Amino acid sequence: MSMKSIPKNKLSECLCLFNDLNLYSDKPDRWIYPNLYTHKPTGDLVVVAPHNISPEKFEKAFYGLSTIFNRPISGIKDLGNHRWLLLENRLPDLVHYHSRPEHIPLGHFWLGTFDDGSPVILAFDHSPVFLVAGASGSGKSELFKVLLKEIERTWGADTITIAEGTKDGNDFRHQKCKRLATDIESVLAVYQELESIYEERKRLIRELDVDNWFEARSKGCDWKPHILLVDECPLFLSTPRKGDPDFEAKTEIIRIASHLAMRGRYVGLLQILGTQDPSSTGLPSDIMNQVRLKVGYGMRTAEMARAYFGQAAPHAHDLQQGKGIAMLGAEPKIFRGAFIRPQKKPAT
Repeated sequence: MSMKSIPKNKLSECLCLFNDLNLYSDKPDRWIYPNLYTHKPTGDLVVVAPHNISPEKFEKAFYGLSTIFNRPISGIKDLGNHRWLLLENRLPDLVHYHSRPEHIPLGHFWLGTFDDGSPVILAFDHSPVFLVAGASGSGKSELFKVLLKEIERTWGADTITIAEGTKDGNDFRHQKCKRLATDIESVLAVYQELESIYEERKRLIRELDVDNWFEARSKGCDWKPHILLVDECPLFLSTPRKGDPDFEAKTEIIRIASHLAMRGRYVGLLQILGTQDPSSTGLPSDIMNQVRLKVGYGMRTAEMARAYFGQAAPHAHDLQQGKGIAMLGAEPKIFRGAFIRPQKKPAT
């Protein structure tokens, strides 16, 4: 295999990443880091790792490497001799945003297409909680960026609030929004504000004798939805243990989040959740019971797909390999998520 070294500035960034993640050999006299090379004919990245680093341990570096090389790294292929080919989500599996259909109804959002080419349209009045699961580097952030772009073009950026739990970088720091919360206290403040909005809108909906916030708009209420994206949601929504330093704050967050999951759509308060755990363990049942639409984005193995959707092994195997899976109370379908960046022109 013909290989060449990666540029020194990229290697330096990689070494800082590996150091932060403790990805080095446990030698008493020196640290031995994983090394990266480029496969000359294809441009693929190849890792040469010390033997004490397992593929599972190296998965922690996927997100950071995706950021450094601007590639959606999602898996590893074993080449032998502790050399791994880094796998990427290839663009042909995605639908580019310029393919967005026209005349989408107000309050509906386009996410991509099913495998037969029909559009995937998300309507929050039917899906009060939208859940996306996928491992680090699987493409969840790209899917969220498409959805946030849809929301922004329909309702404006001031309707979007983002709670981001990523410690090694912020996926949404360039996204226009009303507020970006990155710690427990600020996320609690966001939920408390949403609860206050809920109570006020509920009171006015009763006074106007209408069924929901959308009907209230026809009675003169200039209301817009409030949409909260909670990425890495288990950091904020998993059940806390007594004695944890954030026990009271997380308990209150879960109480409000569960209530809004059940009742929030009537007043225009909607939640989008992202997680790396395909089985969604640890999330409150009151929230999970309100999930109407799941997208398993970049499920790398049949086991991940089966854990998330409960499908038999042969069926789950057909739904992996970087494809998304959309489910709306029925059989899962192959889903091609949308992608904002323009498609590269083929070489001539």
